[in-house]
Amino acid sequence: MPGDGMPDLYMKAGEFYMSSGPARVITVLGSCVSVTMFNQRLGIGAICHALLPRNDGTGEDFRYVDSAIMRMLGAFERLNVGRGQLEAKLFGGADMFEPAGGPAGSRPARVWQPGEQNVKTALMVLEREGLRLLASDVGGRLGRKLCYCIHSDTAYIKRLDGHPQWFSPSPAFSPLPRGEGQGRRQSIIGRGDGGERRCHPRGVNRTIHVKK
Repeated sequence: MPGDGMPDLYMKAGEFYMSSGPARVITVLGSCVSVTMFNQRLGIGAICHALLPRNDGTGEDFRYVDSAIMRMLGAFERLNVGRGQLEAKLFGGADMFEPAGGPAGSRPARVWQPGEQNVKTALMVLEREGLRLLASDVGGRLGRKLCYCIHSDTAYIKRLDGHPQWFSPSPAFSPLPRGEGQGRRQSIIGRGDGGERRCHPRGVNRTIHVKK
């Protein structure tokens, strides 16, 4: 963890990060969800932080669960990685709002829970696209701090009650040796506005713009 020389990258809502090199992505999730995807053969991982379940086509892609997942799949497709070669994890989606009280003896009014809907949408899209869900930690009433080691597909969750939990990669994890099938290692942080920020090993960032 801290002190191991691995760069820490703090992800905001509406961003995604994809890397073939060591990095620890840190984000805080309430009702939002993070989906991770990992290809064992290349040792490449990706993670997003989405706020709301469905994009009606007018919103920023990475702010919405359905379009964020599809954009992530598109990024892997450009690397010739198919859906059957990916393993996914899902985190977050807490129900942060208590049901409103009603008259004595009545049932509490049903509250629309974005966390619940985010989780349902993520599971639906992942199943529809044929991705294998390796692990998940979703729902509940408490937010989570997520640390995702993108090169090893290892996730560390700390809930606001202070109880940590590890989510390790599958036993078959065996990325390619450094230099095999890889050029200079770099990472991509995407934003919902269609931009990308490429982070090189020494942390020198430059912003480029790509088509949505």
